[in-house]
This record gives sequence, C-alpha cells and structure tokens, in this order.
Amino acid sequence: MGFGRILIQSSCFILVTLFISSPTLAYEEFVAEGGNILRGEVALEYGYIDNFLFEDIQSKETTYLTLKPSVFVQTQFDRSLLQLSFNTSHYKYQQFSTDDHSNYTFTPKYHYKFDDNKSLYFSGSISEQYELRGTGLSKGQAHTLTFGDEKQSQTAKVGYLYGSKESVAKLNIESGLNASRYNTRREQTRILDNTEYFINSNFDYLLSGNSYLSADFQFKQSDFTHNEQLDKFTIIALLGMKWRSSQITQFQALLGYQEAEFDEGTLAKTSTFNWRLDMNWQPTDYTQLQLYSGRDIETPNQLAVSYRVVDKHNLLVRSKMTDFFAVSADIGMKQEDIIFAHHQDSEDYFYSTVTANYQRNEWLSFLIRYTYKQLDTNVIGVSSDRHGISVAFSVSM
Repeated sequence: MGFGRILIQSSCFILVTLFISSPTLAYEEFVAEGGNILRGEVALEYGYIDNFLFEDIQSKETTYLTLKPSVFVQTQFDRSLLQLSFNTSHYKYQQFSTDDHSNYTFTPKYHYKFDDNKSLYFSGSISEQYELRGTGLSKGQAHTLTFGDEKQSQTAKVGYLYGSKESVAKLNIESGLNASRYNTRREQTRILDNTEYFINSNFDYLLSGNSYLSADFQFKQSDFTHNEQLDKFTIIALLGMKWRSSQITQFQALLGYQEAEFDEGTLAKTSTFNWRLDMNWQPTDYTQLQLYSGRDIETPNQLAVSYRVVDKHNLLVRSKMTDFFAVSADIGMKQEDIIFAHHQDSEDYFYSTVTANYQRNEWLSFLIRYTYKQLDTNVIGVSSDRHGISVAFSVSM
C-alpha cells in the first residue's frame, strides 16, 4: 500500500468520522433557498428512436414511453439545512421489451453554517442506472446480450468552506469516496468493481475588483477489488484566474498538470496537460450561454481497458422568447483516448439536444425535444448515429 493511498484513506476516515460524531455540520458552496420546502414533479414522455442498439449498419427503430416522478424535501433548523431528493425513471420500449428498465437516484445533503464565513457540509448519493445495449460495456456488441447492464454507484463526501462571496480569500476542502460496481454478468464485470478515495481543495484570492487568483488541487486513490493492476494514484494541480464581474458574466480559466501512477507497476506512469474553462454569460433576463471545456484521466468503462484520457467540450444556450415559451440548445463533443495494456483506441463523440418548452402555468408544462448522438472510432463496427424525437408534459406540485 503506497503512501498516497494511506494519506487519502486516512484523511477520508478522519473527516467522515468528524461528520458522524459532530452535531453541528455541513454547508455546501452554493446559494440554497431557505425555509421548509416540499416539491414533487411527474413527467410523462413519448418518443421515437431510429437506432436503438447504436449499430453501424442495419439500425433498428422503436418507440418508447417514459415516466419520471421526483420529490424534493428541505427542512431548515436555524443554522442547519437538511435536503433530500429522490428521482426515478421508468422506460418501456415498444419493439425491445427486454430492455424495459427503471433508474433511481437518492441524494441526501446536510449543511451547517457556523457563522458568515465558516461552514461545513455533507452530501451523498445512491443510484442504480441501466446501460442500454450498444453502450458502455456492450458498445459495438449489442447483439451479444439480451438485455443491458445495470450499474450501482455510491458517493459520500464531507467538506469545509472558509469565506463568503465578499471575502478576500476563500478556501474549500472536501474528502470522500465514490464506489461503483455492475450488478449484471458478474463473472465478467467484477473486475471493474472499484472505490475511489479523494481529497479536493480550492483556494481563491482577490487580486482586484472581481478578479481572483485560483488554485485547485485534487488527489485520488482508485482501488479495484478484483483487478489490482488498475489501482492508481492520481494528482491534478491547476492554477488560473476567475472573473466575476457581475451577475451577467462569470468566467474561470485554470491550466495545469495531471499525473496517474499505477500501484502494481505493470502499467506505465502517465501524465498530461490539464485544463478547465467555464463561462456563464447572461446578457439579458431572457438569454443565457454556458460554455465548458476540460480534460481528465478517467476510470475504464469497458472490459480490458486500463484507463481513458477524456476531453469534454459543451455549449448550452437558453432563450426565453416570452414569459411562457423558451427554447434551448445543448451541443457537446467528447474525445477519448482509450488505453489498453498493449494498444490504444480513439473515440470521438458528438451530441446535441434541442428543446422547446411551453409553460402553461406554474404547475403544468409541455415540451418537444430532438436529440442526436454520433460516435466515430477507429474500431470497425462500433461507429454509430442515432436520432430521436419526443414530446412530454410535466406536472409540478
């Protein structure tokens, strides 16, 4: 067991123990609506997909029906805030009934604010998600399965925040773990069972006006229960600037370095240039633009893969035409270098979603949505194009 693993696991244990034993905890770095809240929503969607199995040729189409209920509960006690959210979705496919499935995510959060610039927070999540055939582990091999894989994930973290929006200096440090495993095809998928322990820290210092010098450090130890050669220690160090000139414009640009070292030594140490660009621009009350670009070394999402170097770019544009009608466009690209033990593949993803939403009143809305997904790769038989269109309504309570 390396020093990095000992340090991270010990820190995670200490912080989580402090959270469990302390009656005064938790506040997360975001503006939360105060008070007691009980909110529910039910959405029903009907749609069409032209390439359900993500095939390169001989694509097969289907229609589907989706039911998505969700509930959010918030209770405030003086300086503390408790939030619980539960989201679930149920899918039924006309031509592929064996792929009917349900997903769920449960997320508790607890926040405690000691004073105006000192706070502590805890959050966690439990989720179970279904991977459609032709995606994830069965990418390019949809016909080898009669139904898709099911993946279960758990997350827990505790953190401390020093500073406020008006502070000259702000520090946020958090520690926790992410665990995941597949519940299906255990003989093959057990090698991907993993737990990731992490420590993240971010420091901002006001230089002038609304410009901040920002430093971000991340330490991660990934442990694979049944595949120790993939155990690795990862470091990310970023330095840059943040601008928060007004409510109209917020922008951050961080540049740095990422390194991953494998515990067993059977895989070579890897390092790469790293960046994170994030912009939120809202020139009017009716128009908003969000832009993101970043890189990361991620855990494998296929059998026999060692790791992935992933570049993500995303643009989201929202426009409110009237008080009741709005349109949005979400466009993204993802480039992946997929590293195997003795070779390397590359995959290029492109996706877009265009949505038109009509808010009939405060509790009823309708939408129509178009989606497009494309995968280009150097692996024969894996590339695919997929179009989809759907209509939906939702009721809020």
